[in-house]
Amino acid sequence: MDQIVIIKCGGSTVDALPSAFFESIAAMKECGKHPVVVHGGGPAINDMLKQLDIESEFVNGLRKTTDEVLEAAEMVLSGKVNKNLVAAFQKAGTQAVGMSGVDGELLKASPVDLETLGLVGKVEEVNETIIEFFIKNDVIPVIAPIASAGDGEKLNVNADEAAAAVARALEAEELVFVTD
Repeated sequence: MDQIVIIKCGGSTVDALPSAFFESIAAMKECGKHPVVVHGGGPAINDMLKQLDIESEFVNGLRKTTDEVLEAAEMVLSGKVNKNLVAAFQKAGTQAVGMSGVDGELLKASPVDLETLGLVGKVEEVNETIIEFFIKNDVIPVIAPIASAGDGEKLNVNADEAAAAVARALEAEELVFVTD
């Protein structure tokens, strides 16, 4: 499959994206390109952790992820942020489906460093068949970077790294980073 464009939306930008952004992605699809969106959600995760009174720390730019932090991150990424992006695409007149890397073991990961970073993963494998299914059916996949670690375990994955892994697996024509 050619003309695949991976679009990574940074967590600091997802709430500020104008309707014109989603309309331009819909137009890209109409021109024969196949957009796939991977998103972060750092600020929204920070807000949720504050509301839940859960301590959070960063090590070398990565959020140290405890069980509690992972649960909050998954709620925000797979729930609020992912579904808001899907709704914005649908408002722009194009079909999108939201999923996390856990769904269908879309993203399989292994821990980066359990002792230092906790439940932070590095993507080892992408189940591109799932993404290709949606592309072939004219639907934009919107992916939250929570990955399967096997045996029902989950890992938090840096969205930039998740987007790069998806781009490699799909042999994407482009990888675009939308950031502030």
